[in-house]
Amino acid sequence: VVADDVVNVLVATGLYAPYVPGAKSDYEAPIIIGAPYRSPTHVLAIVQEIASGDYYAVWLLAGHAVAATTVLLTSAADNTTGTATVRNLTVSGQEVAVALYNLTGATLTWTGDRVFASWTNGGGLFDEVGGAFDTAGDYLGWLLRLTSVEVDRGRVNAAREALRAFRVGTYVDESVDVADYIREAVLDIVPVSLAVGPRGVYPYVWRWDATSNDAVAHLDTTEQGDVERDGLVTYEDADRIANTVQLLYQWDPKTEAYGAEIWAVGDPSSRPRGLRFGGSTASLTRSYWSDPVLARSVARYGVRRDSLETAIVADTLTAEHVLAWRSRRWALPSRVVDYVCAQRWAWIEPGDLVTMTDPELAWAKRLCLVQSRTWTLDGSVRYSLRVMEA
Repeated sequence: VVADDVVNVLVATGLYAPYVPGAKSDYEAPIIIGAPYRSPTHVLAIVQEIASGDYYAVWLLAGHAVAATTVLLTSAADNTTGTATVRNLTVSGQEVAVALYNLTGATLTWTGDRVFASWTNGGGLFDEVGGAFDTAGDYLGWLLRLTSVEVDRGRVNAAREALRAFRVGTYVDESVDVADYIREAVLDIVPVSLAVGPRGVYPYVWRWDATSNDAVAHLDTTEQGDVERDGLVTYEDADRIANTVQLLYQWDPKTEAYGAEIWAVGDPSSRPRGLRFGGSTASLTRSYWSDPVLARSVARYGVRRDSLETAIVADTLTAEHVLAWRSRRWALPSRVVDYVCAQRWAWIEPGDLVTMTDPELAWAKRLCLVQSRTWTLDGSVRYSLRVMEA
């Protein structure tokens, strides 16, 4: 984005006159998703409002239109702040978002130092179909559309609804490989895996809070006659057990560090000092919570520590959701069983939930996640079922 081009668009509105010419170099504008804690900006120029004579500093916020109407600007030099008006402009055929800050009576001290934007009144990227992108489902659906692979849009929309509780607040200011970005930045934070179906790639959500009411089918090894267990129960991921987990979130480009942390602990006495008990309504920079699943894990396996960090989460409630699903997924080993079923069951897909009755395992409508599906040589279908523990 060339600064002079932005100034020319503002002048063309008839509301502003150029005061300080824009910089001759161009800027790579970030992509803003949801409401990041802070995002970097680039100062473009100073213009004068014709009607009032006031001078306005113009900062580049994003390389696209945004939903926000104002942003809070913070000076890197002395932490002074000021609220700026957001304008979406079309510059040389490209939509951009800029912040206009009135320098008359300004509370923000600005002498050419870096300024960062806090998205306190609306989010970033949006489209005419789905509105503003502010949940993990919105974000994942948008990222998949950027790839060259065929995407099952129906399953994407279903996953979008299931991920409403996970809010995203981040920015991207460098070139990335979309597939690598999904794998490294998204899939470890939200309970999603990717699968390939007849209509293309789709995400399936691991519903840690699911019940038998969410099952799409009931399988029974005794009554149906076409469902047969294939092998023994196996335990997976015993080497990855974690019951004391630290999550760093709320990335701040101003300090180049994470601004908050939350812990999930099975034994509260093992938590690091200085943490306060949080919960879903907490607004603490350092907090912790616990639950019976984590406590059971500590009782069986002792304290097992893990840590992760995420630049796509900016709020405490979403951080708690991240730890909640991970505690269900990794606090205890997963039991996995394979079953061979007749072709009439082939409509069940990976990511679906089923209940299983198998008297030899003392299972009566045990809730399971379909982890994978493969075809056998005789035309039947083999399902790998992961037991939904706890």
